[in-house]
This record gives sequence, C-alpha cells and structure tokens, in this order.
Amino acid sequence: MKAINKEVPSIMLLIIACLVMIPNAFSQENQSVIKITRISELENYADSYIKGEVIKILDVDKFRFEDSSGNIKVYTGWKNTNLVKKNEKITIRGKLDPGIVKEFYATEIIMENGEIIKLKIDD
Repeated sequence: MKAINKEVPSIMLLIIACLVMIPNAFSQENQSVIKITRISELENYADSYIKGEVIKILDVDKFRFEDSSGNIKVYTGWKNTNLVKKNEKITIRGKLDPGIVKEFYATEIIMENGEIIKLKIDD
C-alpha cells in the first residue's frame, strides 16, 4: 500500500505537466507552419498572412497596418469592431482586394500572446 501512495504524487505531476505542455505545443506548432507574406508581395485574392504593427485606427472596423515592406488598410468587417489598438504587433490572415484603394480583408487575427480571433463574415 505504501508503494502506491508514493507513485500517486509522481503520476499527478506527470499529468499536470502534460496538461500544461499540450496546449502550448499545439499553438506553437500551428504558428510555425504559417507562411508570412510581406505586404509588398501580396497577391490579389490569395489567402495570406501578414505580420507587423497597427499604425493607425481608421474606424471601428478599419486600421492601417505596416511591416518592413510597406503598409496597407485592413478591413475587419462591420461585425468585428474595435479588435486592435495602435502600436499592437499582430498577425493577420486575409485576402488582398485590389480595388481602387488596395485593402486587406481580414478573416483572422492572431494576437501577440497567441490568441486567435476568428472574424465573423459580413452578410
């Protein structure tokens, strides 16, 4: 009976370690496979990730974003408002719309802490 009591704390520590490490492993794995595209190299309508900094809030659902290659207006959609702040460093998934004014239509925002915000689609 004493042998079982000595093993229980070891097993509990192992379980706790696994529970702590598994979520981190998944988030690090997902972020390691993301291919970042420079703003200057975005292709029209191609699903892309861009990484950089919010440099100006334009409206509740629009902001200006920059990386080392340039900057672009980002649209999050009218159902997704006030998600970022000026000077925040984030990664954005979306598509370049080459209209009269180039605009990046965001579908997902990955915050610096790893939190992923899936954006709601405009109807």
